[in-house]
Amino acid sequence: MITAETVALSSTDTVREALTRAAPINGTLLVQTRPGAWTDVSIDALRALAQEGKEELALGSVLGVAEPLPSVYPDQSLDIALKLIGDSPYLPVVHRADPSRLVGVIGMSEILAAYRAGATAASGSPRRPARQRAER
Repeated sequence: MITAETVALSSTDTVREALTRAAPINGTLLVQTRPGAWTDVSIDALRALAQEGKEELALGSVLGVAEPLPSVYPDQSLDIALKLIGDSPYLPVVHRADPSRLVGVIGMSEILAAYRAGATAASGSPRRPARQRAER
């Protein structure tokens, strides 16, 4: 579930370190603000902090008391993920025995794709999109 597009950062990482680690991607940046609590930060926000001369500050000090994202465990149902995601762009997926260990991220598009795949499997045949059904 973690891809090359996901970078897990620590609250003790500096803004400069975070930018260096995030440079090759244009994806998800998650910061562990305390054990088991994850929040996100954008590359643009990190660049703005660097331009303000804050590149040597730890992420924990510049992010302050950012609200942690809700998280899920890999063995939890899609229903739970759908209920928790709310307005978040994605949810951190954490190890059940060690919530400080990021296993991956899941976004609304992945949740909905999994529901569609389940519906297709349950019906026994692939479903055509509504637009295609209406054209026939």
